[in-house]
Amino acid sequence: MNDLFLRWQRGWTVARSLPPATEVDGALRVRSMQPGREVEYFAASGDAARLARLVRGESAITWLTMPVGDPGASGADQDPGAPAAAGNSGAPAAAGDRGALGADQDPGAPAAAGNSGAAAADRDPGALGADRDPGALGAVGDPGALGVVGDPVDPVDPGDPGQSVGDSGALGAVGDPAALQAAGLILLRRAEKLMTISLRAHPLRDAPDGYRLRTMVEPGPVLTVVIRDPSGSAAASGVMGLVGHDAVADKIVTMPSHRRRGLAGAVMSALARAAIDQGASTGLLVASADGQALYRRLGWQPVSDVVIASTPGAVYPD
Repeated sequence: MNDLFLRWQRGWTVARSLPPATEVDGALRVRSMQPGREVEYFAASGDAARLARLVRGESAITWLTMPVGDPGASGADQDPGAPAAAGNSGAPAAAGDRGALGADQDPGAPAAAGNSGAAAADRDPGALGADRDPGALGAVGDPGALGVVGDPVDPVDPGDPGQSVGDSGALGAVGDPAALQAAGLILLRRAEKLMTISLRAHPLRDAPDGYRLRTMVEPGPVLTVVIRDPSGSAAASGVMGLVGHDAVADKIVTMPSHRRRGLAGAVMSALARAAIDQGASTGLLVASADGQALYRRLGWQPVSDVVIASTPGAVYPD
């Protein structure tokens, strides 16, 4: 789990075109350079009290993102380079089998899926915004927007007697929500999941009739997919940051007027195919609560829960 989390973090940094992380007291520090999220620490392990001190020691608004526990899913220990096990009802047909891909056109299926983002908007003026990006389209709280974290979660007040903060002397478990609260932080998100897939097992999904899909390979390397409607306006987009054999999916967004048409599945399929062409074999992402159902339908398997914490007064961007 820890290794996959750190691999995801490296690809996330590439996908966002951010400066490389620097190691600070056992954690990775990144200048996220976003309003309300100027700095972010990533830690796969460590003492919650020490990590909280790092966050509190920053003058800018700072987040702390880390994995926690086992998501309770059968795929948690899956080899990310291997296809989903036979018999897993959540696994899609193998790539290349287009006869079993109709789920993407299910009018009842969510169209957009979420994860933590990159800057397609900076590379294509019609591209869409990013999950966890306060300037992005499909903002938090928009129930139609997967790919952005769904319903806002009220930060946990460590002083609220109605909320358990655990034993303040037991602060060793990284990602333990109670330990983070006891260390003086609040939880901005507690329901995201680190997920993985063998890219060759990813189902193939085409863009619906009338839409045009374009895939670009840009410095990083970063893959960008943009789908445009018949008028030429951007309807959906997404990116992948490539590091070695890993491809980190990010910023998968569909415009509200184009949701529930299978565009997110088409974006993910195009990204997976392009990543394979670039030599990648393992897909990684951190999915929002709203995006997880779509990713599961595409065969992605959860590895761990992921929590985001910050100092009192910080808020998750609208």
